[in-house]
Amino acid sequence: MQHPVSRVLAMLELLQAHPGMTGPELAVHLRVDERTVRRYATRLVQMGVPVVAERGRHGGYRLVPGHRPPPLMLTGDEITAVVLGLIAARRAGLPLGEAAAHRALTKIERLLPAELRDRIHAAAGPGELGTAGPGTPYRVRVVLGASLEAARRRIPPSAGTLAATPGGEGVLFTTHATRLDEVARLLAGLGWPFRILEPEALRAEVRALADRLHGYAYR
Repeated sequence: MQHPVSRVLAMLELLQAHPGMTGPELAVHLRVDERTVRRYATRLVQMGVPVVAERGRHGGYRLVPGHRPPPLMLTGDEITAVVLGLIAARRAGLPLGEAAAHRALTKIERLLPAELRDRIHAAAGPGELGTAGPGTPYRVRVVLGASLEAARRRIPPSAGTLAATPGGEGVLFTTHATRLDEVARLLAGLGWPFRILEPEALRAEVRALADRLHGYAYR
């Protein structure tokens, strides 16, 4: 059985990668109940990690921007050096991989105070940090017309999080993606009805895919 401390750190990793995750989504990922998720959030606050819970229909947990990533308590100059080193490695095509460098840059940028973020942007140049330019990931939230068991059989954990909706309407699928056309193809391939919550741009991609398929059918 996974040690509770490991799950607390796993929750921190999830919030760094997917800010705004809800209690039910975190509970599914961590394989605990929502009360335990709240307890983990309290534990993170006690560890000095500022976690806030937003109430409301679309509320969730997120980290307060500006704190330094644990366990490395880096100075502003040290963080700048790390970021510029990752950018240089990505430009040079070193073995660490472009995807890994991109993920690391994205995580670091989310935690930077505005002043330090602006300084690094100026030093790095436009489009170099993890979330600058056209590669900005969209947060995708879609209600699938299927059971949780069926969704888990068809959608791998790496694709996103799955959680039963409170009203029993279906399954809430949450992910982050830079290519909404790929998300549209995924949804179409499932063969289930679905309702898009966000982003609005995904609706246009679904309509465009439907138009293309309609055109193929009558060629």
